[in-house]
Amino acid sequence: MSEGMAQASGDEKGTNLWSLLPSFDPSLDNAKEYADKVRFLWGICPTKDKTMLAPRLALLCKGTAWSQVKGLASEKLTDPDNGYKVLLKALETWEESAELQTYEAFERAFYKTV
Repeated sequence: MSEGMAQASGDEKGTNLWSLLPSFDPSLDNAKEYADKVRFLWGICPTKDKTMLAPRLALLCKGTAWSQVKGLASEKLTDPDNGYKVLLKALETWEESAELQTYEAFERAFYKTV
């Protein structure tokens, strides 16, 4: 395989990764599932692309989630080791809210059967 073909193949993998990024709209999406997807993506993301993972994910946030992330410092989001953590920290309010709703549904079901 020639060097040019290897370069194109590597670029194609990077492009494919960016097409897999999930959007996040707190009114429609499960926050815990979104956080799990972000952690998974960070784990499979090539090291050279990790600086752009959190900023690209932030741009895919919608509604009130966008309001939460638009003010984050860009130098924190582009940190290859902690950028995704900064993003998830800003969005953790919805993750906690989704978790509480799950517990509330469980309590209702449990106490109605007892």
